[in-house]
Amino acid sequence: MSDNLSKFEEFKRFIKHFLVYGFANILSRAVGFVLIPIYTRYLTPVDYGVIEILSLISTIFINLLGIGLSSATLRFYFEYVTEDERKEVISSALILCCLFGIIGISLLYLNAVTLSSLFFDKINDQFIYFIRLMLMTMFFDLISEVPLALMRAREKSALFSIVSFTKFVFAISLNIYTVVYLKMGVEGVLISALFSGLIISLFLNFNTFLYCKISFNLHKAIEQLKYGFPLLIVAFGMFVLNSSDRFFLQRITNMKTVGIYALAYKIGMILRFLIIIPFMQNFGPYRFSIMNQDNAKELYAKALTYFVLLLCFFGVGISVFSGELLVILATNQYYSARMIIPMIILSYVFFGIYFIVQIGLYLKKNTKMVSYAIIISAVINVTLNYFCIKKYGIYGAAMATIISFAILSFITNWFSQQIYHIEYEVKRIITIFFVSLMIFSMSLLVHFESFILQVVVKVGLVACFPFLLFLLNFLLPEEKQKICSLFNGLTKNI
Repeated sequence: MSDNLSKFEEFKRFIKHFLVYGFANILSRAVGFVLIPIYTRYLTPVDYGVIEILSLISTIFINLLGIGLSSATLRFYFEYVTEDERKEVISSALILCCLFGIIGISLLYLNAVTLSSLFFDKINDQFIYFIRLMLMTMFFDLISEVPLALMRAREKSALFSIVSFTKFVFAISLNIYTVVYLKMGVEGVLISALFSGLIISLFLNFNTFLYCKISFNLHKAIEQLKYGFPLLIVAFGMFVLNSSDRFFLQRITNMKTVGIYALAYKIGMILRFLIIIPFMQNFGPYRFSIMNQDNAKELYAKALTYFVLLLCFFGVGISVFSGELLVILATNQYYSARMIIPMIILSYVFFGIYFIVQIGLYLKKNTKMVSYAIIISAVINVTLNYFCIKKYGIYGAAMATIISFAILSFITNWFSQQIYHIEYEVKRIITIFFVSLMIFSMSLLVHFESFILQVVVKVGLVACFPFLLFLLNFLLPEEKQKICSLFNGLTKNI
């Protein structure tokens, strides 16, 4: 019983920070979502497609220039015990990040013409200008990664939330001013991102400097580079898995299709910024902080089960209401994105599984195996994108993404189990998927002329999720006991 209590206490501490990070991440990522009604009314699908391609370019180069330093910072922060050594880890990583950022982005800025030709298949003064604005914003985002990693390592989740809220307010306000009031279109979106990134970056780096001052330890810097360098391949491969479909859609179809697909992806990504990223931000340092405990493997196994449960519950909710969300958020020229959204959701469920099952590879510092799994999946993804998009268009892109992420999670788990075996609760996870499929399938049969009635019926369907799990004996005895205890405590308080 004491083991179970300590296990629940561990998860209680984890969940506390997860909820705070979740709120913070919702704010930081919700900018694009909250602005969908504005973008879909003041920007054409072609404009939306251009913004998506620019965002993808930014992701490529931030990952390449970041050299995995954010992940390395978290890993080596917990490697050392004394505060002075930890400060050297942070300061060394920040100096490296600034150095690579200044050199790399300067070179890219000077070659904006080449980037325009490469990514947009044309040399256009407007595209060159957009790329240069994006590159300036990218620098501020890049040098903010280590300070954000420091907050997570020190469990400063409240400060993380304040920073996220501030950035949210700036971004929303500036976008409304530039896109709605000034009617600047794509340029307005980019300028808003630049100024909000600059303000937040100044605060984060000033706060980090107050904590660790300026110091550079060559040995610690080399350690982090060795750890992070293989993650370059991981980052690039993950980019291919997440984003290469948009480039194929642009070349094989057109920019309008990219815009519609980007909107579907944006709504599907609700699952990512609502559940996955907050979980990753908290679980990243948490998995290292408990790695020496006797019950660590049991905690990791439970983490996967509960994470899949969360992903599927919220994923089903978003998928069931995908049509209604589009009616509220967008104009009818975007409605064809409806059936793409559930497919993107399923892809992210597999991505969430991948993040958990890679535990053994990171604990044993065997990041090259993560790279191998990513490379294999990325090659499969590129191949599937080419053939599936040519034959099925926008649906082919979504199918390729699902298959690729499923393969990634399977291969990563196989590699990880070879060096750090964990008995995951496979039967319980299969039960979660079965219930999810049942509810989504039933939602496809719901068609009423009344919008309100349709929403009410679908809410009832989603609400059946936990009850179906209960009927299928999903809960373990200690979980039932804990739930009853929490319920009784809540009843007494009321």
